[in-house]
Amino acid sequence: MSDELRCWLEQIGLAQHAETFAASDIDLDVLPELSDEDLKELGLSLGHRRRLLRAIVQRTSESVLGAAPDTPSRDAERRQLTVLFCDLVGSTELSRRFDPEDLRELIRRYQDAVSGAVVRHGGYVANFLGDGIIAYFGWPHADEDNAAQAVLAGLDAIIAVRELSLRAHAGIASGPVVVGDLDTAGRRQTGAVAGETPNLAARLEALAEPDQVVIDELTRQLIGAAFALEDIGPQNLKGFAEPVRAWRVVGERPVESRFEARAGRLTPFVGRQQEMALLLERFERAATGEGQAVLLAGEAGIGKSRLVQMLHERLLTASSPPTRIRMQCAPFHAASALHPVIRHLRYAAGFLDEDGPEERLDKLEALIRQGADNVRESAALLAPLLSLPDDRYGVLLDLTPEQRNERLMRALVDQLLGLAVGNTVPYVLEDAHWIDAATRDLIERLLARMASSRILVLITHRPEFRPDWTRHPHVTTLTLNRLSRGQAVEVARAAGGAMLSEEIVAIIGERAGGVPLFIEELTKSALEDGKTSDESHIPETLQASLLARLDRLGGEARELAQLAAVIGREFDTQLLCAVTGKKSEAIAPSLEGLVGSEIVLPAGSARYGAYVFRHALIQEAAYQSLLLARRRQYHRDVAFALEAMQSGAVEPEIIAQHYTAAELPEQAVPHWLRAGEGALGRFAGLAAAAHFERGLQLARGLPQAQRQVLELLLALGSALDRTERLRDALATFKEAAALALEVGSPVGLARAALGVEDTELYTGAERASVELLEAALVALDPGETVLRCRVLSQLGRALLDRGEVERANELSRAATDMARHLGDRRALLDVLLCERAARTGYPYSASQFLDIRRALDEHGGSLQQHELNTHLYFNVSGRAMRAILSGEFAEAERLAGQALEAAREFRNEYADGVYGVQMFTIRREQGRLAEVAPILRRFIDENPRDAAWRPGMALIASDLGFHDAARKSFEDLAAGGFAFPFDAKRTLTLSYLAEVCSRLVDVDQAERLYDLLLPYRDLAVIAPTTTVCCGSAARYLGMLAATLGDWGEAEEHFAAALTMDEQLQAWPWLAHTKHEFGLMLRARGRPRDHDHAAKLIAAAAASAERIGMAALQQKIRLLGR
Repeated sequence: MSDELRCWLEQIGLAQHAETFAASDIDLDVLPELSDEDLKELGLSLGHRRRLLRAIVQRTSESVLGAAPDTPSRDAERRQLTVLFCDLVGSTELSRRFDPEDLRELIRRYQDAVSGAVVRHGGYVANFLGDGIIAYFGWPHADEDNAAQAVLAGLDAIIAVRELSLRAHAGIASGPVVVGDLDTAGRRQTGAVAGETPNLAARLEALAEPDQVVIDELTRQLIGAAFALEDIGPQNLKGFAEPVRAWRVVGERPVESRFEARAGRLTPFVGRQQEMALLLERFERAATGEGQAVLLAGEAGIGKSRLVQMLHERLLTASSPPTRIRMQCAPFHAASALHPVIRHLRYAAGFLDEDGPEERLDKLEALIRQGADNVRESAALLAPLLSLPDDRYGVLLDLTPEQRNERLMRALVDQLLGLAVGNTVPYVLEDAHWIDAATRDLIERLLARMASSRILVLITHRPEFRPDWTRHPHVTTLTLNRLSRGQAVEVARAAGGAMLSEEIVAIIGERAGGVPLFIEELTKSALEDGKTSDESHIPETLQASLLARLDRLGGEARELAQLAAVIGREFDTQLLCAVTGKKSEAIAPSLEGLVGSEIVLPAGSARYGAYVFRHALIQEAAYQSLLLARRRQYHRDVAFALEAMQSGAVEPEIIAQHYTAAELPEQAVPHWLRAGEGALGRFAGLAAAAHFERGLQLARGLPQAQRQVLELLLALGSALDRTERLRDALATFKEAAALALEVGSPVGLARAALGVEDTELYTGAERASVELLEAALVALDPGETVLRCRVLSQLGRALLDRGEVERANELSRAATDMARHLGDRRALLDVLLCERAARTGYPYSASQFLDIRRALDEHGGSLQQHELNTHLYFNVSGRAMRAILSGEFAEAERLAGQALEAAREFRNEYADGVYGVQMFTIRREQGRLAEVAPILRRFIDENPRDAAWRPGMALIASDLGFHDAARKSFEDLAAGGFAFPFDAKRTLTLSYLAEVCSRLVDVDQAERLYDLLLPYRDLAVIAPTTTVCCGSAARYLGMLAATLGDWGEAEEHFAAALTMDEQLQAWPWLAHTKHEFGLMLRARGRPRDHDHAAKLIAAAAASAERIGMAALQQKIRLLGR
C-alpha cells in the first residue's frame, strides 16, 4: 500500500484500517471500485463504511473534474470574490433510497453537472463539502462580470441537475475575502478563503427553494440589469447580526446583438454619405413593395459591416423601426450546407444550452409563426436542419430527399418573404465570399421571388466573389472605395484623440491607404507604443502591426492568440482549455490581454467564454505567423480536443479540417466521410461531394486504404449524381467497380455497378453496366437481399435498353417477386420505379418503343393491383406522354391534368414542372404558345437552376417572332458554353437550342451544338421521366447541318429521322421532320430537290391538318406565299 493512501486514510480519520487495506492489496487506484459489500467483507462497521464511501465519492469527483487544478502556487491576496454555493435537495432521502454504490455514481454525476456549469462560466470549483459544492468567481483571475457569470452558472447548474431527475438550489454572495494557497501538514490547499462571503452564500442557499438561485445585495448591484430579479426582502440568517436583503433570480434578460459585441468601441462614422443615401433610397423603394437587393463589395476592413450597422441605426429612428435579419458566412463552413441559416435560426429562436428538444421545437415553431401560416410543415422541414427530431409532426414522410430539399428551400424563402408582408425587412448576409452552395441556392431563390416584396437584401462580400445575381433588375452592386486622405486623418484622430501628434496622424493616413480597419489598427499600435515621432513602431502593414501587438502582450498571450487563430474566427474558453490542458483561470490573463488590445472581443453573454477575432484579417495574420510545424501541431491538438468533447454540436468537417491541416490523413479521412454522409442526409449534395473529394484525396495517399478509398468513391458517386455531375459520377462509379474487383468486395462491386447503370441511364453512355451487374450477381451471396433485388432490377433495365426484352422482363419479374417475398416495401417501390424508368425515362431506340408501350400498360395494371399511388402518377403521366407522341392532344391534356391531380395526393415536387412541359408541348403544336409563356416565366423564377427552362424561353421568343429577344437569350446561353448538365433533360434542352439556332442562322454556334447533340443521333429526344418524347434526335442534327451548309450530312440525318419517327409512331414529329427536310432540299436547290421537297411539305401539311398542328400549318402557309 502506498504512503499516499495511508496519509489519506489518516486525513479522514480511518487510519486504523490501513493494515487491513494493505493485506488485501488495496491501493488508490482500486478505491473507486469498492462497494459496500466489499467493505463489509473487510470487516468495516456500518459507520466507517458510510464515512469511507462518502470520502471516496469526494476524492473521485475531484480527480475526474479537476477540482484541484495544477495551478502554480499563489500567495494569499485580498480581492473581491463572488462565491457560489450549490447543494443537492433531499440528499438524506436519497441515501435511504439508493445503494451506496449507486448513490456514489449519482453524486458523481451531480457534481459533474454543477462543476461543468461553473467551469463553462469561468468559475473555479473550490471544494466538495458532502453533497454541497463551493465555487469562486474572480479567482485565480478576476473578470469584470464575475458576479454575472456566477449567476449564469447557478442557473445553468439548476437546469443541469434537473436533467438528472434531481433538484438543487444555490446561494450566491459577493464580498471582500482573503484567498490564496495554504499549506498545512504537508498538504497544499488551493484557494483557501477567509471571510464571511462563503458563509453568506451557504446561508442564502439554505434560504432558496428547490430549483432557485438566491443572491445578496452586493451581487445584485454588480450584475446590474442583466437579470430579472424578485426581491424577497431582508432575511434573518444564522451567524449574521443584521438582516440580509436577498433576491431570487427569475432569469436572464435578452442579450445584446453579436455585432455590437464584435464592434467594441466604435470610432465615429466618417464619409460614406453617397453610399448611405443609396441604401436609404433602396430601402424606401423596398418599402413600397418593390423588393431590392444590394451587393456591398469591398476589400477586407473597408467598412462593409459598419455601413450596414449605420444603416440599421438610421432605420431605428423611424416611427416604425424594422426588424433586421442577419446571417453570417464563415470560411471553415464554406462546404457546410446552410451554415449561416442554421446559425441564424438557433439565435433567432433563442435556443439555450439547457433547452431540450421539445423546448427547442416550441421555440422554432414560434419563430416560424412570425412569417408563415403552415407551421407544422415548415417545422418538420427545419427541425432536421437544426438536429431536432421531427416525429411530432408526422408529415412529409413520403418525400424523396430531393423533394424534401426543394420543400425546405421553398419554406426558407417563404419565411423570409412572409416576415416582409406587414413590415419592410432588411435581410443582411455577411461575407458571402465564404458562402456555401446551399445558402447560395437559397439566395438565388430569394432574389428570383422577391421583386414584389417589402424586403431589402444586403449582401456583403470581398471583390474576388463575383456572383451573377445582377441579372435580376432589382439587384444593385455597390463597391466601397477607400477613404480619402482627409477622411483617414479624421478616423485616426477619432481613434487616437489628442494623444497623437500631427506627424503620427499624417503617417497613419499615408500608410493605411484609406482602409478604415488599417487606420484604426495602426492608430492603436501607435498609442500602445507611447511614442509620437515617426520613429515609433508603426508597422507598414496590418499584419506587422498585429505581430508587434502580439509580441508586446507577452509570450503566453501571443501563443494563445495563435492557437485561437488555428481554431477559427470564433473560439471559446472550453476548447482553449482542452487544447492547452489548462483551466480557464490559467488562460484568463492572456485572454484579458487580447481583449484589452481588441485583438479579440467577447462574443456576447449568451454563451460565456466565447470570443471572436475582431476582424478576419487579424485571425489570418495570427495564423500565418505560425511556423508550419507548430501550425500542424496546433491543428492536431485542436482535433484531439474536439474528438474528446464527444459533442454532437461539433461538425465532423471541422474535425476533418483540423486533421487535414495537421497532415494526419488517417485520422482525417473517417471524419470527411462522416461529414459527407451528414451533408447527404441534409440533401446538400454539393457540400457532400466536396467533403468526399477531400477525404478521397487523402485516402489515395495512404497505404492499405483501398477499402476506405472504395467507400469514398461510392459515396462521392452518389453525391455527384445528386448534383447532376453525371459524367463525373459515371467515371467515379466505374473506378469504384474496378477497385471493388481488385479488393474482392462483392457488396462494393454491386453498389458501384448500380451507380454506373443509374448514371448511364441519363448520359446516353454505352451500357458498360451490364457486364458489371452480371459480375455482381455472380459475386453476391445467392440469398434474397435488397441489394441483390436492386441488381436484378437495374440489370433488367440495362438489358431492355440493349434490346434484350425477354431477359429484361424476366429479371424485372424476379426482382419484383424477391422484393415482395422480402416484405420490403421500400425495395418494392425501388424495383417498380426502376422498371417504370426503364420504360419511359431516357432516350431510347425506336425498335424498343412498341415493347415499351406494352410494358407500360402491364406496369399500370400491376400498380393498380398493389395500390402504389406514387407510381400510378408516373403511369398516368407516361400515358399523357404517349398521347402527345401520337398527336392525340386533347387526350394528352386530359391525362396530364389527371396526373397533376394525382400527384398532389403525395406532394410530388416535380409534378408541376412535368405538367408545364407537357402543356408547353401541346400548346406549341396547337399554335397557342402565348398562353403558356407566363407559366414558363414563373417556372424560371422559381427554378432558376433548372437547365431546360431558359432554352425554352428562347424557343418561345423565336416561335412568337420576338427575334431580338430570342437572339439575346440564345447568345447569353452560348456565352456560358451551353454548359448544361448531363442529365435526363439534356437532349430536350439541346433540341430547343438547335431549333433557335437554325432560325437565327447562327453558323458559329450551330457547329458547337451539332457536336453536343451528335452522341444522341440514334436516340429519341426525351424529357424525364414520363414527360414528353419529341421524336428522333437526328431531325435536330439535320437542321444544324443545314444551317452549316453541310447538305449531305443534313440529308442523312433527316432520312434517319424519318425512319425513326415512323417506327416511334411519333406522328407530329414525323410531320416536322418532313417539313424541315423539305426546307433543306429547297435550300440546296439541286435538280429533283424541288419535287422531293414539295412532296415532303405536302405530306407534312396533311398530317398537321389531321392532327391539329396549327403552328405547323401556319408555317407551311407562310412558306407557300
